Amino acid sequence: MFAGTYQHTLDGKNRIVIPAKHRAVIPDAENNRGFYISIWQQGGTRCLSIFTKAAWKELMDRLESQATHDAAADDYLTLISASAEFVEADPGWRIVVPEALIQTAQLGREVVLVGRKGQILVMNPSDWTKFQETLSRAYPDVYRSVMQVRRETQSG
Repeated sequence: MFAGTYQHTLDGKNRIVIPAKHRAVIPDAENNRGFYISIWQQGGTRCLSIFTKAAWKELMDRLESQATHDAAADDYLTLISASAEFVEADPGWRIVVPEALIQTAQLGREVVLVGRKGQILVMNPSDWTKFQETLSRAYPDVYRSVMQVRRETQSG
């Protein structure tokens, strides 16, 4: 599971480095340098998401299962699949972020990488700051809601 927040700069070839702490949680990392990168939405903000092959397959399987009876899931599956690119990390663990995805997510040279379960979000720093501020204000309500669901799940 990916975790942590890292400031990065896209280099002149639109490459970012997969952080060492993220590489450390990839099973058999030296033989698993391939990633899917796709458009994503987090906190109402368009960003990118980097998935390991295993996490991408899990997401696709889950969405395909939902899409059979949910038109919105089918549309979402189409959107992220159409934008997805498979990229391979070089020996320095740099991946090239396709220009079209950079433009779609409105990223500049400075980006924030956010580990989130099986994915790494790539966000504009100002969008990440806004997301954190919004979540900080809503934290008490979010916490109560999550704990309520947890209690219901445990008692059910």
